[in-house]
Amino acid sequence: MIFARSPLRWRTVRAAAVTAVAAVLAGTIGAPPALAVGSGQVATDGRNLNVRSGPGTHYGFAAAPLANGTRVTVYCVRWGESIDGLYGRSSWWDKIDRYAEKYVADALVYTGTMEPVAPRCGKRVLRPLDERRAGARSSVG
Repeated sequence: MIFARSPLRWRTVRAAAVTAVAAVLAGTIGAPPALAVGSGQVATDGRNLNVRSGPGTHYGFAAAPLANGTRVTVYCVRWGESIDGLYGRSSWWDKIDRYAEKYVADALVYTGTMEPVAPRCGKRVLRPLDERRAGARSSVG
């Protein structure tokens, strides 16, 4: 049975439709949720910080290295290779680009805490079996 043509039911359906169209036009339906982001500052022993394509030093370079003291925005964090930094050891890696896979070791970013400053990234990553660094590097991370 399709809608009975009672005046009250028809007004209710029409009001709901008008409200839905108004919400879409105002942008409240279908808008992406707000992201909780954090920030920090590159904190190395003076060397540049490499930006990787994943949470470990075995991933390739994803961007030019960041100078010590550079401010970064942390969009989310992933678990990965453990890195020693000025403030301790951490296995968290900070994603510093909202749309591209660009990560820096959280141990080398001063955020004011050893806990993540942003939510976990969507994909779950397993720890690599071999976390040894491959040779000496002129940059860290």
